[in-house]
Amino acid sequence: MKTIVVIDTNVLLSDPNALFVYAEAEIVVPQIVLSELDKIKVARNDREVRWRGREISRILFDLSNYGDLTGGIALDNNSVIRVAPYVAEGFPENLSPKTADDRILGCALQAMKQNPDARVVLLTNDLNMLLKAQTLGIEVQRHENQFKLGLWRRLKGKLGSKRLALGWVTVPLVLLAIFAGLWLYVPSPLPIPAGSPVIETSSFALKEVEYLNSLKTAPNDFHVWFQLGQLYMNWAQQLQSNAQFDSATQKLNAAVDAFKHALDRDPGNAAARTNLGNAYYYLGNIDEAISQYVQSVSYDPNYALAHFDLAYVLLNDLRDTNGAAKQFEAYLKLEPTGANSDYSRQKLQEIKASRQADAQ
Repeated sequence: MKTIVVIDTNVLLSDPNALFVYAEAEIVVPQIVLSELDKIKVARNDREVRWRGREISRILFDLSNYGDLTGGIALDNNSVIRVAPYVAEGFPENLSPKTADDRILGCALQAMKQNPDARVVLLTNDLNMLLKAQTLGIEVQRHENQFKLGLWRRLKGKLGSKRLALGWVTVPLVLLAIFAGLWLYVPSPLPIPAGSPVIETSSFALKEVEYLNSLKTAPNDFHVWFQLGQLYMNWAQQLQSNAQFDSATQKLNAAVDAFKHALDRDPGNAAARTNLGNAYYYLGNIDEAISQYVQSVSYDPNYALAHFDLAYVLLNDLRDTNGAAKQFEAYLKLEPTGANSDYSRQKLQEIKASRQADAQ
């Protein structure tokens, strides 16, 4: 029997990864949920809730690169995610289309009517909606998983962005002191940015065997471990482009292990440490990614890419404009005409314009 899961706003706010938990099902996000998320991203005082709202929007935006969200995008767990627009025709007369909760309930009822042979489940953690759904004959389930913020974001929420910016000089020392506590892993389905060369899967496998055989005779060869990590990163990108997300995650974890082995041989290698940070970033472990970028900059202040990657994460994931600006400036000082120079200047201009607007 086909299963259709209609997700309520509060479920996504409690766990953005709920979109990927339910395998072999059609995951439906009512359009009104997106509208509610847009309001929450700017209206809520709770920073953690605002961040989750932005995270959901980012996930859906990244998924849109793989197809039409209204038509449905297939995942490698045999599920399909789609956004269901509001359809006035056939909307239940006993519900009000002006109410967000009723629009979500109406979406579930319309799915039941359009798919009489399917099992339609409304996923909500709202008690009132749960009771109302039951009176309408809709099967209801609660989503028990809770999304946990990493240590970096919890610190940022407690200290506040201004105070954190003033304490930016101490961040590397703090991160090194709490290094053992930065192993909070939260899986994320973020697509890996395009740009690396496309290689056939068979070529990846053959190259992997070559590197592993080399390591049998030379287990302490830094360069082989480094190249193996790069191979797994490129392999993950290929799998991701084919929507094989679980397999891509496995290769990214393998890349993490390979880069760690490389760093065991050369802890101060900025390139390996930055690549390790990138692998963590693609896995959704923002805290550990930042830790690696900061250590890379500490070991080698002249490694420009570490400054850029750190700036990118601070700006786009933590919204720390002050910290990002410092890192963009450091990157441009080292590579004024580098591959990321135009992007860095553009973001610095945007940050400056935003500061001026706030000052007025």
